[in-house]
Amino acid sequence: MEYSRGPEYQRLTRKITVSASEPQTVKVNLQRWLNPRDYGFYSGDHHIHAAGCAHYDNPTKGVTPLDMFKQVKGEGLNVGCVLTWGPCFDVQRQFFSSSADRVSEPLTILKYDLEISGFGSAALGHVCLLNLQNQTYPGTLGTVKGWPSWTVPVLRWCKEQGGVTGYPHSALRVNPPQAAIRMINELDRDQSESINAEEASLGLLPKTFASIDEDGDGQLNRPELTRALEQAADELPNLAVPEMNGGGAMEICVSTAEGVCDFVSAMDTERIPEWNTWYHILNCGYPSKSAEKPTFPV
Repeated sequence: MEYSRGPEYQRLTRKITVSASEPQTVKVNLQRWLNPRDYGFYSGDHHIHAAGCAHYDNPTKGVTPLDMFKQVKGEGLNVGCVLTWGPCFDVQRQFFSSSADRVSEPLTILKYDLEISGFGSAALGHVCLLNLQNQTYPGTLGTVKGWPSWTVPVLRWCKEQGGVTGYPHSALRVNPPQAAIRMINELDRDQSESINAEEASLGLLPKTFASIDEDGDGQLNRPELTRALEQAADELPNLAVPEMNGGGAMEICVSTAEGVCDFVSAMDTERIPEWNTWYHILNCGYPSKSAEKPTFPV
């Protein structure tokens, strides 16, 4: 068998004999390799669910705070933020409290809050609303009525309560073929289906003009742009602009400038686009934080 207790403990193995005739209890000795509290750090997961994600829907509409507490404590986390979202919203919201859930212990705190996902203001990116005092956005009815169509209003509402805000799925993915078409459509003033140096000066290239112009003809065609975008998207930081028409923290540049976004999540989508978003925000002078997601419990 293999046993551990989250990333602060060693993952160990031992051989056991399982009896078919009677129940048995197996005791294990957990071994830490690091205790971050000795250095002033406490572990947590700001994005876990008690319902949805293709599980916890049947036979009950999610699981209880006690179930979630066992998972959080079992992984050695000091803080677990259980976020009610679209699936089972009306059932799970009963567990919300303005303070830590009563099952909490001094070193294992459970707090119910919201992820705006699967409803409401999620079209420009899912958002985590943490440390809420009130979970009902003004004028809303459940998940279907009254929610703004963008994220800034709900982020500001959370901040006004003294809460903490951020985007849980932050990777802004680059689609090189689509990005190449978009760049030509935006910059090709002479309708040559390519971009010359003068036209390129009006936009943002993923690499220098000379390095993209592989054949040296003074024009950037679609295949050259596509290859340059593919190469740039694997570098960090990079200037390969995503399409901003799908997943990811699409409104983060606006909400950060508005002062209503505290963090960008990492470790639950692709690394490079996660970090690239964060690096560019930092380079603009905003004190954004990166909140790591350990991916467990779910």
